[in-house]
Amino acid sequence: MTHERAPGLHVTDILQACGFRSRPDTDDEKMAFYLERGRFIHKATEFFDRGTLNWKTLHPKLVPYVEAYRAFREQVARTVFASEQAVASAKYGYVGRLDRVFADVAGVKGLVLMDIKTTQADAATRLQTSGYRLPWRAANRNRKVRRGFVALRKDGTFKHGIYEADTDDADEVYWLSCVRFVRSGMEINAWRSRNKLAPIVWNVAEVEAVETKKG
Repeated sequence: MTHERAPGLHVTDILQACGFRSRPDTDDEKMAFYLERGRFIHKATEFFDRGTLNWKTLHPKLVPYVEAYRAFREQVARTVFASEQAVASAKYGYVGRLDRVFADVAGVKGLVLMDIKTTQADAATRLQTSGYRLPWRAANRNRKVRRGFVALRKDGTFKHGIYEADTDDADEVYWLSCVRFVRSGMEINAWRSRNKLAPIVWNVAEVEAVETKKG
């Protein structure tokens, strides 16, 4: 099963533009490898949830990650409520595809929207899950849903986390700041293009450095 990338500005595009997904210490070839590996592992976990995974066809290096996911499902999240679901915010002008919404999560009442990681979860995961949560709730009558992640490890173990509910509003504010920053940059560059000017590559860190010197 292949999920086509929906047209439009994606959640991951916004994170990248705001500097949350760049790895200056990783060359392009390694980055491409990590991304491709992640796609295969995500697909395998989806097949696992559907009960159609053929373990014999898995590359040996992928098996521990899927075993970690199986352990996570058995120990933490027993019920899949939504899987690989496309979301879109007409109000804020972006699209995305969330990994899972789980029910029956250990220690949590209600639903949990979770991102599946094949590397370590970082602070940007908070914004990423906010980006998915906002349009998902809008499409589901503002149904309450917590946010979290599960990081699958190459040794067959996993680490998961559930974000505190009282961080939802603050994370959403910062996420929308990222959206506005990227949208503003796109609009300015569109104007520059119409006036035959070269586009600007936006760098928040450089802008802050200039403002700091002024102060």
